[in-house]
Amino acid sequence: FKGEMARVGHVVLVSSLGTGDWTKFPAGVLNLFWGVLVWKRKAELELIESGVPYTIIRPGGLERLKDDAKETLNLVLAPEDTYFGGQVSRLQIAELCISCILNPKASQGKIVEVITSPDVQKKKNVDLL
Repeated sequence: FKGEMARVGHVVLVSSLGTGDWTKFPAGVLNLFWGVLVWKRKAELELIESGVPYTIIRPGGLERLKDDAKETLNLVLAPEDTYFGGQVSRLQIAELCISCILNPKASQGKIVEVITSPDVQKKKNVDLL
């Protein structure tokens, strides 16, 4: 696995809020389902230890917001283990992944947690990284 990964320029992994500390509510509820957060953390650690340039994105809940949420809800990024609840749209996460790939110097080696809020100023994704 590690030999094959050496040819990769940059991996962006979408994980979950609560992956670093699955004891917190509400994110920790995911761990009740077959230890999802434990397995996601193992994947994060494997990527980190691989030596491949990476960005790990831990989004808030993806199940409720529609793509038009970005018109009224702006991204909020924070370091790992900051948030344990919140929501973000799938489109916003997809756009953030693209920003990470296009701007590797701003995003490599980071674990960022992502939620949305109507109370923060809208910024370009690269400026948030």
